[in-house]
Amino acid sequence: MMYIVPYEPCHWDNFQPQAAQASMFTLVDQPTKELLSRHESYTGIIDGKVVGFCGVIEMWHGRAVAWAWLSELLEKKMIYAHRAVRKFLSLYDINRLEAIVDAKHEAGIRWIEMLGFKRETVQPMEMCLPCGGSAYLYARVRQK
Repeated sequence: MMYIVPYEPCHWDNFQPQAAQASMFTLVDQPTKELLSRHESYTGIIDGKVVGFCGVIEMWHGRAVAWAWLSELLEKKMIYAHRAVRKFLSLYDINRLEAIVDAKHEAGIRWIEMLGFKRETVQPMEMCLPCGGSAYLYARVRQK
């Protein structure tokens, strides 16, 4: 069973990212960890181990950015994470929700699309990630 708890910066101490996010893991500094705690964000825990984080950072009224970090430990229980994130996003009242996904992360691309996001960039945005990698911009836009 996976427990969902409010995110706290100390949760990073008990977390190992999936291989696709490992190159950026060391680039997440303490101020960033603290920043994430000031926005709506959650941690998934299975058997006492942190298996992922996700949240939303509101840029301004009506526009926000979704983010997620996942562990390899979540691989066999991804359906639970998917359901929890899908529910969280359905309850989040926002006109435009964006996400960036590493252009090389095929599983991340599949997942963001399963969550209802549409790719807005044809070509990857160069130098978009903290590690210097390229990423696609995705968005879920509420139609009025």
